[in-house]
Amino acid sequence: MDQAMHNHWLVAERRIDISLGGLAACALWVLLIPMSVLLTNTTWTPRFSLAVVVVIPIAVIFIGLFGSSLRVVRAIEDRDQEELARWRTTLVAPASPDLLQARLRRIHYLMLGVIAVAMLGLAVFAALRLGALGYPEEAGYVRGIALLALGVALGVGALMLPVSAKAQLRVIVAVGWLVPLGAVLCAITLMFNSDAIAAAVNSPTMTSFVYVIVGILIMLIAVTAAGFWIAWLGRAFSGRSLLINDDDRHVPSISSQHGVAEPEFDDVDVEIVEDALVIDARQKWLAGAIVLSTVVILVLGAVGYAGTPVHGVVAGVLSVCTVLFLYRMRGGASR
Repeated sequence: MDQAMHNHWLVAERRIDISLGGLAACALWVLLIPMSVLLTNTTWTPRFSLAVVVVIPIAVIFIGLFGSSLRVVRAIEDRDQEELARWRTTLVAPASPDLLQARLRRIHYLMLGVIAVAMLGLAVFAALRLGALGYPEEAGYVRGIALLALGVALGVGALMLPVSAKAQLRVIVAVGWLVPLGAVLCAITLMFNSDAIAAAVNSPTMTSFVYVIVGILIMLIAVTAAGFWIAWLGRAFSGRSLLINDDDRHVPSISSQHGVAEPEFDDVDVEIVEDALVIDARQKWLAGAIVLSTVVILVLGAVGYAGTPVHGVVAGVLSVCTVLFLYRMRGGASR
């Protein structure tokens, strides 16, 4: 039964990886569109707004998948914590210690990979932009964006390295200072050169006041990032890792065991988890309807039907499908 439950855990973990990767892609899409407009001196239009908003229904699908899978994983890992506490107390090893330890070492590679690749691409794009600046003030925030994106890419990449948690923290500290430094460069440029940037961009919506507000927000991000980096630096110097409790993943030595315990899970546990992982036909149809409605809204907007009754009807269908999808993914309807 432990092996069967572990297989279900792997299914839930793969779904979490897919959903986190999708959510990371959606978030980066929302971030990269304004960045691309800023770096290419393009005027913001309603089409850019539609491109930003359109990822929300897609993100809802990933949120539903993430929520249903996370409930399964948390239920299994709560039982793992009880088993781990019993193992530490009695020194009686579980029936399948290798499976238990594997569940303690999970890493969401897909999500981290999406973030690392996107940030590395943004850093390269910003670096190339330095060779073709539209106006002198652009150099300040372009350098900041390049440093910030590079720091995030390297830091996230460190979490994917097959090394100990302490070694990962040392790498993150070594490259993490790029994030607050880049954010500070962006913020200072936007706040103290807002008039020149607004005049160069010449957009009715992006006034100098807007650039000052954006600069202040980025400065707050820089202060937060600097605080995290200082805290991580202290943990690295004290020989600790990113984990809140460095003993969370510690298990007794197998050589010190005093026998073998009963299996961690039984038939009833496996059946409950198996039922929780089922995605029925209605959920699949609703997800497909969300994607199709989103595509139709994009097409209608592109051909000039935005704001028409047809556009409103499709948006209503999308809203209903989204609510029903989330309701069913939460288990609110009988299967």
